[in-house]
Amino acid sequence: MPPSTRARTAPRKPKQEGPLLRFDAVAETKKVDGAIVPTGVVTYTCWLLDDLGEGFMVAYRLVPKNGSPVIAETRVYPGTVASSTTPGTWSGKAASVPQWGLTARLLHKLHPDTSLRSVPDIAGNMKRWMGEDIFGKQSVMTRHGFSTAKPARRLGRPPIHDELFYALLAREYDRLVNKKGSQEPIMQLVKARKAARPTVDGWIQRVRNNYGFLTSAPPGRPGGHLTPEAKAVLRAAGEEEE
Repeated sequence: MPPSTRARTAPRKPKQEGPLLRFDAVAETKKVDGAIVPTGVVTYTCWLLDDLGEGFMVAYRLVPKNGSPVIAETRVYPGTVASSTTPGTWSGKAASVPQWGLTARLLHKLHPDTSLRSVPDIAGNMKRWMGEDIFGKQSVMTRHGFSTAKPARRLGRPPIHDELFYALLAREYDRLVNKKGSQEPIMQLVKARKAARPTVDGWIQRVRNNYGFLTSAPPGRPGGHLTPEAKAVLRAAGEEEE
C-alpha cells in the first residue's frame, strides 16, 4: 500500500460518560521519482466508540446514507475509549489482551441500534461544548458526509429523540407546573403529544435522571424547575425562553 499521512480531528469530550464520536481523515500519498507527494485523495472515516467493560471496547464505523449515519462495520478489541488513540485499531500485542479474552457474555452486551441512537445526543453536546455549527460548510460532520445526526430509521421503528427534544419537553413540563399550576402535567402532555401515558412517564424520567433538565419533585406530587443545563441547550438551538 502507498504510505499515507493522517490528520485527525476529535470533538472535545463531554463532561458525562458514554459513547464518543471520533473522526479520521487519511490523506493518501504516492512516491514519484523518489519523493512522497499527496494524491489529493482524502478518505474520511467516522467511528462511534464505547466501552464494553472487562478490558474491551467496541468501535462502530459510521457511513452516511442520504446524510444519515448508519453502521457499516463493528470491531471489538482490547482497550478503553479513554486510552484509544486510533479509532478501530489496537496494538495487536498479546500482552494487551485481558486474561480470559473475549467472551460470549461480553458480545451479548453489543446493541448496535441502541448505540446508534446516542449519535444525536453526542452531536448536540459537540455543538454545546465546541460552540460550532456542526453542519456548517467547514464542520467535521459535513466533511464526513453527514447532513443530519439522526440515524436512518426503518418504517415502524419509534422516533429517535435527541437532547433538544428532552430540553423542550422539560420546558413544557415546567410551564405547566409552575406557570399554569397544573396538578396533572403528565396527562396534559399525553394529550398534547398524542402519546401513551407510560411513554410520557418514561420521557420525564429521562428528562430528570439522564439529562438533568428538571430538578426533583416532591414525593407523589408534580414539580421541578428547568435547570441551567436545559436552558443552555435551548439557547444553543435558538429556542429562546419566553
